[in-house]
Order: sequence, then structure tokens, then C-alpha cells
Amino acid sequence: IAALVAAAWFLWLRKSPAVPKKLATLSSRIEDGATWETLSKTWRTWIGTFNWESRELPGVVYAITALIALVAIVGALVYVMRADAAANRRAIVFCLAAVACQYGLIILRGEGAGRYIMPALPAAAVIAAIGLVAVWPAERRRFAVSLFALAIVLFDALFLWYGLVPNQYLLWNA
Repeated sequence: IAALVAAAWFLWLRKSPAVPKKLATLSSRIEDGATWETLSKTWRTWIGTFNWESRELPGVVYAITALIALVAIVGALVYVMRADAAANRRAIVFCLAAVACQYGLIILRGEGAGRYIMPALPAAAVIAAIGLVAVWPAERRRFAVSLFALAIVLFDALFLWYGLVPNQYLLWNA
């Protein structure tokens, strides 16, 4: 609790927009930030939107990436509970806490945007890597890494051809 109070005090001193100055502001921001709409907007804009958030990727892309993220989080939690994960348990819990704290700051800000997740990107990457790979049996992890790499390449291709090309290059003649 002392660490949370110290972090809030530090953010307040730096005039962070995530830390409200009044109790009424805190209440309204939590009401605005903890809605499904705000959290889903944060997810959509983190995965990819274009032209000042006016154009999105196909809806199935957001659903599939959300499913993969859910599997990664569950996989990371399962890995943390395993006995052989003792050496890495603290690091994984720290990464999960970092992502959760970043979402907490988004809720306190009362406004969702994918760019607000970026400070927690390294922690999210660790969770994804552990959650999607480490839960496989040791002899199948190489195959799991190949699937994970293929999924990233496929997402990049979707992002490029369904997002960047029509919404940036063709639209703006860039």
C-alpha cells in the first residue's frame, strides 16, 4: 500500500492526467474509465486503428487477438502456479501487475486509447511469450514458438494489407 501511495504522490507531483485532484473527479473518471466501451476502445486502438481512429481493422481481427491474449494470460497464470516456475514466478507476477496497473491508470484517466498501454508493452510481451509457449510440453515448445511466430507474421500481414495500405497509402496517396 505504501508503494501505491508513493506512486500516486509521484504522479500527482508531476501533474499526471491519470491522477485526479478531487474526489468527485475520481468518481466520474472511474465511472467513465471502467466501462466496457472504454476498455474495448483501448483494445481496438492498441491492436490497430487508422486515420485518427476513424477506420478499423476487420472485427474478426480484434476478436482473435483478444482470444489469443486471454489464452496467454491464462497460460501465464497456469505457468506461475506450476512448481517448476519458482525461479520465474516473481518476474511473471511483476509483469502481470505492471499490465494491470497500466490498465488501472487508463481507468483513472477516464479515457481509453491504445497508446496508453505502450508503457506496459515489454511486460505484455513477456506474458504473451510465457503464456503461449511455456505451458506446452517441453518437447512441443519449439513447435509452439513456430506457431507464435507465424501468428505474428499473419497479424502483420493483416495489419499491412487490411489497415495500412487502404487506410493510409491508398487513401492519402502516400
